[in-house]
Amino acid sequence: MTAASANGVPPELLTLLMLAERYKAKGLTPEEMIAKLVTEARCERSEAEAAIAASVAASANYGRWWGASDEAGAGERERKASGAPTGGLRAQRVMLGEKIEAGIPGVSYAPGELAHRMVYATGVTGLSGHPESGKTSLAARLALDAAAAGSNVVYLDWENGWQDLGRRFEDMGATADLLDERLYYLPFSGPPDWAAYAEVAAEWPDALWVFDSTRGMLGSLGINENDASEVGRAMNALVEFIVGRELPALLIDHVTKAEDGSSGYARGSGDKLAAVQGQWFVKKTRDFSESEVGEIELQKWKARSGRLASRHRFAIGDGQGALTFERLDAAASPEGKVEGDIIALLRGVGDEGAALHEIERVDGTAVKIRECVKRMAAVEAQPVKVVEGAGGHVRYAFDPGVALDY
Repeated sequence: MTAASANGVPPELLTLLMLAERYKAKGLTPEEMIAKLVTEARCERSEAEAAIAASVAASANYGRWWGASDEAGAGERERKASGAPTGGLRAQRVMLGEKIEAGIPGVSYAPGELAHRMVYATGVTGLSGHPESGKTSLAARLALDAAAAGSNVVYLDWENGWQDLGRRFEDMGATADLLDERLYYLPFSGPPDWAAYAEVAAEWPDALWVFDSTRGMLGSLGINENDASEVGRAMNALVEFIVGRELPALLIDHVTKAEDGSSGYARGSGDKLAAVQGQWFVKKTRDFSESEVGEIELQKWKARSGRLASRHRFAIGDGQGALTFERLDAAASPEGKVEGDIIALLRGVGDEGAALHEIERVDGTAVKIRECVKRMAAVEAQPVKVVEGAGGHVRYAFDPGVALDY
C-alpha cells in the first residue's frame, strides 16, 4: 500500500487504527503490527495494512516508516542494514547553528488587533472555558479579524453547525463576500483527515486554523478525553500539522464544572495542555446577549514562547444585537488589580520571597489574596513560584523567567 492510498480514515478502520497506534507506540515494525492485527483483531491482512497506512499517514510519519516510495524504501532498508543513518531522518535534520546565524524570528502573533499577545503566529493556542463563556464567539471574532486583515481562515466545526456560526458572523458585521473569499468552513466532517487537510492547506495558504472543539474532534475518533495515550497521539498529530507548516491555530476546549481558573488544565487528559503552545482560560464575568452588554476575561495558563499578556479583558455586545468586542483595561478588573499588586510586592522582596501573611498587605480580602497567590503559583505561565524558607516553611517569590509577560 502506498501513502496516497491512505488518505482519510474510513469509519470501518477506526478500531484497527487505534490498535495500530498502540502497537506503533510500543516500537513494533510494520510487519509485526500487521501480524498482531491479523491475530488479535481477527481481520484480513489487507485491512491491517490499510489501518497501519492510515495511522502513519495521519501522524505525518509515512516517510519515516516506509520511505517516500517503494524504490526509496528499498534504499533506506539497505542503509539501515549497513548501520548508516537513514535518508528520511537525514532529510529532516535542522541545522540550528545555521538558523541562529541567519537570525531566529522574534515572537509574532496571528493577524488582527485582538490577537496581539494572545494568539501565536506559529502554533496552537487553546481557549478553554465553561459553556456559554464566550469561547466560540471569541474564536469567531479572531477568525473574522484575520480574514479582514487579508488572511485565509480554515474553520473545522464539530460543535455548532453552519446556522449558529453564520449568525455569529452576521452579528459581528461580516459580509458575504469576505466570508466566501477568505473562509473555508467545514462542519461535522468526521474524524480528522490530515492528508486531506494538507491539500486544504496548500489551496488556502497561510491560514488561521480553528478546531472547534477538542471534545468533538476526539469524539469523532472514538477517543475518551481522559485516555492520556490516545489524547496525546491525537494532539501530537494536530500540533505537528500546524507547527510543521508554521501556521496559527485556535483550539476550543471545555473545562470541568468546578473549574475556576486555578487548575491550569482543561477537561480530561493533561496531554492537551502539554501539546499546545499557548492556553487561555476564558471566564464570563458578566452575562451578554442581544440586549445586554457583557464582559469576559482571559487568564493565561500557558505561554511556551513567552510574550503573551497575563490577562485580557473584553466587553461583548452593544446591547442592540451586534456582537461587538471592545478591549478593556485588564489590570482594572478586581482579579487583575490583586494580581498586579502581588507581583509588585514580590518583585520588591527579592529571591527570598514572602509568606502568605506578608503578601496579605496588598489591597483585598485575605481569602481572595491567598487564593490568587496559590493559583498563580500553580499555573506555569504565571510569574509566581514556591520557594522554601527557614524551617521548611513555604514562601512565594517572583519568577523572572516569565517577567517579559508583564
